[in-house]
Order: sequence, then structure tokens, then C-alpha cells
Amino acid sequence: MSAAEIVARLDGVRERGHGQWMARCPAHEDRSPSLSIRELDDGTILLHCFALCLPLDICQAIGIQFRDLFPADHIRRVDDRERPRLSAIDALVALNDEIAVAAYIAADMIEHRTIDQEDWNRLATAHRRISDARALIAPARLRR
Repeated sequence: MSAAEIVARLDGVRERGHGQWMARCPAHEDRSPSLSIRELDDGTILLHCFALCLPLDICQAIGIQFRDLFPADHIRRVDDRERPRLSAIDALVALNDEIAVAAYIAADMIEHRTIDQEDWNRLATAHRRISDARALIAPARLRR
């Protein structure tokens, strides 16, 4: 799939240069463009939402598979022994961000503020991301 095909599925598209666009992110209620789309020379398509939506969520919102972001000749099956692991720095940065989300929601709860469905969903996402990071760092230790 080309970047032009992906851009055609988006709203509020503005071209920023050759192979680069901004659009409203379909994975969240976006009033102004926060999704950056870029096509690399090898055909790989990069998606970055400045509101921190995951590329997988963006793909699902526009009805494509995550693998559609990559040229077919770049995709290969990887077994568990080859699966990449997060570096310690990457894991700590990701964990810090997700723990901050949980702390903000917990602070709202302590202050007896209403926690809406979006907050609960984000808390569930934080939990999933922390669990995923743990599984990537040390999958063998989780099989207790």
C-alpha cells in the first residue's frame, strides 16, 4: 500500500513536502491535524500521532493492517528466539510514561473527580503497555 492510498482515507490532509503529510488522526477525536504521515524511499510508511495514538490503532481506524505500512519484501516471519527485546533505556522511558498516566488518573480519583470512560480506557492501555514491555524484556520469566 502506498502513502497516497493511506492519505486518501484520512480527513484534513495537508501536504508538507514530498512524501510528507499532516492529517486529522482517525484514532481519536481530532479537531486539528495531529497525525504525521511520511513515506520513506524504500516504501515504508511512518505514522506518528502527536496525541500519542498507536500506529496499530490508526491502522485499525482506517481499515488497514499494520503490515500495510511496510513493503511486502520487508516483511518476514520471526520466531520467538529472534523476537527483538527492548533496551533497558527504551523500556524505562515507556514505563515512565505509562506510570505517569496511571498516577494522573489515581490523583483524580483521590480528589474525588469523575473518571470517565476515556480515562478508564487509557488506564487499561497503560496496563497493557506495561505488561507488553515486561513480556518483551524477559518473556521466559513470565512463564511461572
